[in-house]
Amino acid sequence: MHEFAIAQTLVETVLERARAHGAGRVDRVRVRVGALSGVVPEALSFAFEALTAGTPAEGAELAVENVPLVCYCVPCGREFHAEECAYFCPACGTPSTEVRQGRELDLMALEVSGHV
Repeated sequence: MHEFAIAQTLVETVLERARAHGAGRVDRVRVRVGALSGVVPEALSFAFEALTAGTPAEGAELAVENVPLVCYCVPCGREFHAEECAYFCPACGTPSTEVRQGRELDLMALEVSGHV
């Protein structure tokens, strides 16, 4: 389960940033997870909860924004939502080689409280 390793890095980053800002507690962590990132949000949440036990982030909400796969069709000049295994433009049927969105795995924001 590679989500554990990802969550471990996430927790380390979150705690580091919280400390740098003098926060005593992490209340909420917001991340974006793309459809092609290979990350299962439920597994990431489980690992995050386990790894934050006993830390200032224990009990923090992990808010996951799922980012859909969006491709671009050169002949049509339009973006379209694609399925993970089919990148064909729904308007003209042309296969797309340009993924515009869906690979993300980003830490977007932290909500913290208290001072150390």
